[in-house]
Amino acid sequence: MLPIDEIASKLGLEKQDYTCYGDHVAKINIGTLPDRRIQKTKSHLINVTAITPSMKGVGKTTVTIGLLDALSKLNVKTTAAIRQSSLGPTFNLKGSGIGGGKSRCLPRDLLTLGLTGDMDRVTHAQNLAMVAASARYIHEKHDTNEQLQEKGLKRLSLDWSSLSQNWAIDLCAQSLRQIDSEINATLKLRSNFVMTAASEVMSILTLSKDLKDLRKKIGQMVIAKSSNTTSTNQNKWITTEDLNVAGAMSALLINAFKPNLVQTLEGNPILIHSGPFANISIGQSSVIADRIGLSLCDYHITESGFGADIGYEKFWNIKCRQANMHPSAVVLVATIDTIKAHANCNISQEKHKIRSGFANLLHHINIIKLSNINPIVCINIHEHDSDKDILLLQKLCKENSTTAVASRHFTNGSEGALELAETVLKEVKTIKEKPFKYLYPTNLGIKEKVLVIAQKIYGANKVCFSDQAERQLQANCNFAIDDYNLCTAKTPYSLTHNPHLGALPQPFTLDVNNLIFHHGARIAIPVCGDLKLMPGTGSLPSFRKIDIDPIAGDIIGL
Repeated sequence: MLPIDEIASKLGLEKQDYTCYGDHVAKINIGTLPDRRIQKTKSHLINVTAITPSMKGVGKTTVTIGLLDALSKLNVKTTAAIRQSSLGPTFNLKGSGIGGGKSRCLPRDLLTLGLTGDMDRVTHAQNLAMVAASARYIHEKHDTNEQLQEKGLKRLSLDWSSLSQNWAIDLCAQSLRQIDSEINATLKLRSNFVMTAASEVMSILTLSKDLKDLRKKIGQMVIAKSSNTTSTNQNKWITTEDLNVAGAMSALLINAFKPNLVQTLEGNPILIHSGPFANISIGQSSVIADRIGLSLCDYHITESGFGADIGYEKFWNIKCRQANMHPSAVVLVATIDTIKAHANCNISQEKHKIRSGFANLLHHINIIKLSNINPIVCINIHEHDSDKDILLLQKLCKENSTTAVASRHFTNGSEGALELAETVLKEVKTIKEKPFKYLYPTNLGIKEKVLVIAQKIYGANKVCFSDQAERQLQANCNFAIDDYNLCTAKTPYSLTHNPHLGALPQPFTLDVNNLIFHHGARIAIPVCGDLKLMPGTGSLPSFRKIDIDPIAGDIIGL
């Protein structure tokens, strides 16, 4: 590994621009850095997304890193941004998400097991809001108005039954989905946990443009309704600002708001920041990391979680809109194995599996085209892939006016991704830029937005809202919710809300079983099907293989 000072110098950073965390990690000191542009030419944003993944994924992170290394090898000043690892999937099933083979990030152990503690800070900030709410509720139950006044407090009359926030933990802990707390013999409280990746604080960290924006959004987080209503105030909502906790929550996040700088295996700079999952949250690295990458480099690559139906849709209609940016090119990742996995299960011949499974890839191509961008398909090559299958997939893409490039970055590093890098450069430099088109106007109603996404992105023919979702819509109608962006929570393993219905089902009804509002982040979250915001740990979790070598002091099994 190269010293972090050498990595920082490749971005043109000076000593005062970053703080070292050991020899190989740094945090970027934000200040006015995102606006300190050295280049006179426009910087280009490249998004990496994918088709519907299998349980093994499709390798978006390795493609992101391979493309970064390849562009750097071509002497193009480039960086990238990916999300920070969560301990939940690390100790459960999916791993740490830092790439693999010859296209990965370093230092591995730190990146996998907490890095600079950002996840802990987000967790603590979310939980501090809950601590403030529960403490205030308990004190108001016990104290008279005079006693509260002596403490400098005004009665808020927090209605615990309308609680709209959650506790958070960075682990998959299904036993915490709902908890009952007995404060004393007469006072019991019910609440629940979500993964840190699904918390509102994580959404705010991801979408905030600067510290001022972060502080404003934290203060707008809604905790619960007040039961102390009048004829002129029927729906008084209590915020973190009302609880006088927004400042302390923001203080916890100051360091976490600074993006982390590390390196690829080939010694190129890469930013790692924020960690929302795409199926239960926004699925993007932070806006501030992208702003910094664009300010310092000619090309900046940013990855979106899961398939284009989830990750790219949220990048496109939430992140780009809130950050006022748009991509110059989009790379759509697929593997031969995943294409075949999406084929009709009755097909046995391999070439027919490719043709059948291609329907899923074509669906994702058409999703991206809705934003007025024609994607570049990256075929992420595995060693067992046959040239015959690769050529057939490229032919099918060409017949649909889309370029498909085979990339062998996993086994060959930057050398294996040079054709992909050259294709991206050609796309950006030779294709006339078309206006970036959002999927829906911001002032469209929540139900109408859900229907647009369901029909145009997932292929549904209608939407069914549960009674619970309808109640939540009505309860929050006093906010300007029609201006909120949608952040749909659904399975990543099907275009539907049901992972068992296949990758490209016939027209279906999208079931919205709940509707959650993050008023600080200004997003509405339709929860589809049986998806849980607190996933469970499986019976064969990865933590069973992780241990230490007590002699060498090394971590093994990651």
